[in-house]
Amino acid sequence: MARSSQDEVELLALLTRVRQSVAARDFDAYSDCWMHVPYAARWNASRVGGVFVRQGWQEIAERTRQSFAEGREPLPGGQDVDAMVDLDIRINGDFALVTFRRTYADVPPHRAGPDDDYHLRLCERHEGRWKLVLVGFLDPGMGRRDVARIRLGPDGTVVWLDAAATERMAREDDLVVRNGRLQLRDSIANQKLQAAIRWAAELDSGVVPNRGAMPIVLDAGEGIPARIWWVIAESGGIYFTFGEEGHEQRLDAAAAAYGLSPGQRAVAGHIVRGLTMPQIARVMSVRPNTIRTHLDRVFEKTGVRNQTALVRVLLSAAAP
Repeated sequence: MARSSQDEVELLALLTRVRQSVAARDFDAYSDCWMHVPYAARWNASRVGGVFVRQGWQEIAERTRQSFAEGREPLPGGQDVDAMVDLDIRINGDFALVTFRRTYADVPPHRAGPDDDYHLRLCERHEGRWKLVLVGFLDPGMGRRDVARIRLGPDGTVVWLDAAATERMAREDDLVVRNGRLQLRDSIANQKLQAAIRWAAELDSGVVPNRGAMPIVLDAGEGIPARIWWVIAESGGIYFTFGEEGHEQRLDAAAAAYGLSPGQRAVAGHIVRGLTMPQIARVMSVRPNTIRTHLDRVFEKTGVRNQTALVRVLLSAAAP
């Protein structure tokens, strides 16, 4: 076997040992895969874990040892080189660059969606053995794992639904999938949805995609709570979410921005959650006139005069 071919075999074996040591939370085996040098690094960019750098073997070792001991290390086990796609190995003397994508049959704990993630490994040969000096991880998917979301194509085609969105769609009256495309039954709201999808697609026209979130509000009429959904442009993808997640944080931000009192904040929260005026009065154990007074003050402070506009303003104070 040629030396380069043998090196590729050894590099793949190294990547497998790393995955196995993480799955077993075996710090000694994990440590043996790394060069213990100050320039060793672990780079991460994902919407779940954030963007961070661990620089130097000492920092990597301390944090990994603690994560293994506490069971917090997010990387799943059971994955090996067979899950790698577009594997590319470049060797120059005692230095090797490895890049690949990793595919998943199911969404693992450290991912927010099923899209492939991207990996970079830089390795050095030391005393005849290949070892890691840099691990890079890039997850271009969206945000939190607990958000019910639908991934859309530029024309509104449904690419995938997570489990929460699948469950929601089974009991949705206002949303429908026709010819593979997500649509709202209300024609006016559907025009807003399709315009928002086109807007999100245009944000990915350059080398670096822009980010943004646009609310879609269904005006159900006076005295009937409005419904709100979001179209989100994130990391070059288009996502549809059902609007409930993160309400409290956005309402807190709106209360601070507009100077709402605790009573006004409570009424506003119930409005966003879809309660009618009589229902809010019962929940808060006050007279309906008191609820109307609170709502009038919220209208004055936010500068809007109907519930549909109010929902849009309140939930736009801090976009998801």
